[in-house]
Amino acid sequence: GGDSITVAHHADFNIADSLTLHVGLEMLNTAAQAATLVTHRNGSAGYSLSLVDSSGLAIRSQVDSVTCTLSWPAAITADENAYIDFTYTSPTSTITIYDSDGTQAATTSCGAGPASITATSTAFTVGSSLNQAIVRDVKLSSGAATNLHWGFNPSALTETGSTNPTYTGTVTDESPQGHNGTYSMSRDQTNWEVTIGGVRLVSAGGAIPPTPVTSVNLLGSDQFGFGLGLTV
Repeated sequence: GGDSITVAHHADFNIADSLTLHVGLEMLNTAAQAATLVTHRNGSAGYSLSLVDSSGLAIRSQVDSVTCTLSWPAAITADENAYIDFTYTSPTSTITIYDSDGTQAATTSCGAGPASITATSTAFTVGSSLNQAIVRDVKLSSGAATNLHWGFNPSALTETGSTNPTYTGTVTDESPQGHNGTYSMSRDQTNWEVTIGGVRLVSAGGAIPPTPVTSVNLLGSDQFGFGLGLTV
């Protein structure tokens, strides 16, 4: 869907040097596309991390007007969680991508960056024009300090508007800075049919389904051809 998350500019988004952007990303399809992962850039001022078509799917960082591009590694396939780290330590940009086990799959470094990243007052935005991709984690750091962290845990998400097809809400910042984001999702629910079942009170002891007191064979002998004998 046409999803995005934004938070108004804060002074600690302007990181002149020693910047790290961490993005957890799952690509449902690794075909090439152009989309924003994270941006705090206005033209040639600021920084961003994007997906681009560079003879196939690639990750591109930009600091002011200087770009750095890393091709998507073939080892990370569709439906696998990937973890992207973009660091800028003047004058070098480094992009590293890890697979779901934390093993480095690809990395590249590019020099010739500015002495310091130009400040801008634009909003901090995650996920614009993404297609068949899920952003699972975003963290912005200045040196060792975390300036923003959206982990998208269910308890950190609050829906505030639900007028079909647009659904909006907030994402709680898990860093100490309190930079809560505002999300917007396009999810057309037209023609969905939902049947609501009867409500059953289960707080009373007699209404709670009993828990077996003996072990239950999950993969016993001759079960699915396995003889592991696992029990719970």
